[in-house]
Amino acid sequence: MARPRTLTALLSTIFVAILQVSVDAATWMVGDDLGSWTVPATSNDLNYTAWAEARNIRFADQLFFNYSNRTHSVLLVNSSSFDTCLFIDPIETFRSGHDNITLAMLGVRDYYFICGEPSMCFLEQKLHVSLVGDVPSAPPSLLAPPPPSLHSGALSILHVARSMASSVMATSIAVFVMTR
Repeated sequence: MARPRTLTALLSTIFVAILQVSVDAATWMVGDDLGSWTVPATSNDLNYTAWAEARNIRFADQLFFNYSNRTHSVLLVNSSSFDTCLFIDPIETFRSGHDNITLAMLGVRDYYFICGEPSMCFLEQKLHVSLVGDVPSAPPSLLAPPPPSLHSGALSILHVARSMASSVMATSIAVFVMTR
């Protein structure tokens, strides 16, 4: 009986911590100096990575990409694809024109975004964000898959929170029923 209660307590603590992080998160408009995610007009116009370095972007903050989805998109890629502007298998693709992307992959500090239109990345429409502050890692072997990496796909902390909330509720109900 002690194991389900311990697990419930641990999951509850993690869930509360996740909610606290999401409450403190900020939203950053990418390319706010240009008004949207687009190709900089000149090399001196805007460097997206320098833009990110000038801000204190933290774990669970959101990046808001505003752009014309007729000519642009946003791809989350690995560092190699970012450096070479060659992307065969992006981690995630966004095409709405108004994308809020939460930077909350457990254990991931660096995020790489490029425009999915063929020549735009070469024209410097790309963004590298290196988070400041603490980046939580996944709890060791807590009935969950290993922590995600930029090679295994994007896993938002908010998705984890929803999943954990369901698990906490189910475990709590089971423990309550078993102790009665």
